[in-house]
Parts: sequence; structure tokens; C-alpha cells
Amino acid sequence: MSSRADQLPLAITMGEPAGIGPELVTRIWHKRFELNLPPFVYVGATEALFRYDSSIKIQPINNPTRLIECSENTLPVIEVATPAPIIPGSLDTVNGPAVIKSIDTAVDLALKGHVSGLVTSPIHKAGLYSAGFDAPGHTEYLARLCGLADDQSVMMLSTTGLRVVPVTAHVPLKDVTCVLTADKIVHAGIVTAHDLCTRFGINRPSLAIAGLNPHAGEGGTIGMAEATHIDRKSAG
Repeated sequence: MSSRADQLPLAITMGEPAGIGPELVTRIWHKRFELNLPPFVYVGATEALFRYDSSIKIQPINNPTRLIECSENTLPVIEVATPAPIIPGSLDTVNGPAVIKSIDTAVDLALKGHVSGLVTSPIHKAGLYSAGFDAPGHTEYLARLCGLADDQSVMMLSTTGLRVVPVTAHVPLKDVTCVLTADKIVHAGIVTAHDLCTRFGINRPSLAIAGLNPHAGEGGTIGMAEATHIDRKSAG
């Protein structure tokens, strides 16, 4: 693991402090060598970590330029304190601003080149609305922080040998046909193809567009979205 010393860490956000995020951070910290994980920094409330593991050794970080110098034996933490006590499994909306600040801070670290990437812990969106969070989800909020419109964001679900990109995200099923357009399909395809080349090292990626209706509409008997939105002519 000596190669970790010259790696920029990943930033892991706190997510909902009473949720599973901080617990997962403590678990993967203890298995970091076993799983051959890259270095990472936790951006959130130390209290949330201690609620799950009071023995974890942390290293508070006040200057993000020093992250690469952190010891492998202590978890670097950029503190984002919560105003209310953290009780695992018990949501307190008063802590909503701290959850948002954790995301904002981690994204700022990434944009400034202090970390190599971002890992987001789960948030409780309904619990954040009172704190001013109005994005449909993490994906769109991250796009905004990067200066993009919500519909410019692309979400990928990845596993060995398969990557899936939903063209619409955080949209009720009943509204998908109203939101889906050929332009959105093309945009998702272009972004996906670009990142498969640049981030996954796939020189000639093959993309398939799934049908929306059961059996791809059965020639229009179960829906027309395939003909009006997804066919090769409309999608270019």
C-alpha cells in the first residue's frame, strides 16, 4: 500500500448524519487495506462517526492542501459540525444545512483539485427541503455546483461488464413520456460514450437504447414512445 502516499484522496460526504453513511465510512476505513482502497477523506461531523465507532482514530484537517500528507493510520476529517445531536436512525431536520454544507465542501475540494473524486453518502431529501434544498436529487445538485443545468447531468450505474444510464432521473414514471425527448437521449449517449472512452478506457464503446414500454410498445399497441421518442430517426 505504499503507493497510497502520493495519491490524492477521494472525498466522502457525510450524507444524512443519522443514516447509514457515517456507519459505512467507519466500516470501509477498517477494511481499507483488505479491500485495497485508495486514500479518502471524510467531510462531515466527527460525532456521526463516533456514534458508530468510538475507537476510530481521526486526523482533523484544516488545510486541504495537506491532505496528501496524512497518515495511513488515521482517517482525515474535514469537520462539518451539526447543530443538533446525532441519534442514529432518528432524523433531525435541524441538521439539514450541515448535510448540504458537506456536499458543497466536498465538491469545492474536487473542483480545486484537492481530491481526486467524490463519493456521496445517502441523503434524506425530504429532510433537506426545509433547509432550502430544492434539487430533485444528488445528481442534479452536483450539476448545479459545477455550473450546469439539471438536465445536463447524467447518472451512471456501473458494474463489471455493464453500465446503465437512465435518460431521465428523479422523474415519476407517469411523467417520463412528457419529459423524454430525442435530444435528451442523444445528450445522454454522447456523454456516456465520451466517458466510457476517457474514464473506463473503452476505445469503441457500444451503446444500446432500451425501450420504454413493455416489449418496446408492440408496434404501438402498448405505447408509442418508441416510435415518437426513441427510434433511430427521431434520435438521429
